Amino acid sequence: SASKFARTKAEGEERVLKEFPGAVIVRPNVCYADQDQFLIPYATFAKMSPVIPVLDGFQAKLAPAYMGDVGTAIATIASNYSTAGSTFNLSGKNQYTLKQVFEYIIEEIGLRPQPRLVDFPVSAAKTIGRVINNL
Repeated sequence: SASKFARTKAEGEERVLKEFPGAVIVRPNVCYADQDQFLIPYATFAKMSPVIPVLDGFQAKLAPAYMGDVGTAIATIASNYSTAGSTFNLSGKNQYTLKQVFEYIIEEIGLRPQPRLVDFPVSAAKTIGRVINNL
């Protein structure tokens, strides 16, 4: 992957598996729970800005996983020897666009006036990401 974050994450997994071939890799998606660090930053941003940039023509998708479900999955994996050497991608059952996430937050916290959601091209986000990766 071009992302430094993704590249170093993959390298870490490779090193773990080299040293411990029976290791189990667990890759949770974005997680949520009460008072979590998934929705609260979005809500804080929505409260602070009259305009919210949303990636990818409002099509960027998330499949957030409930933290209780992730914990249950990890406990099940840890107690089952047949999972040795496996990789698990843990995602929620529903997918949401980032636009839907912001609309939900804005409605739930009752923001008035509502911030304006604007399309932010992926190409611009990639450029910003490359700059940040090189800092």
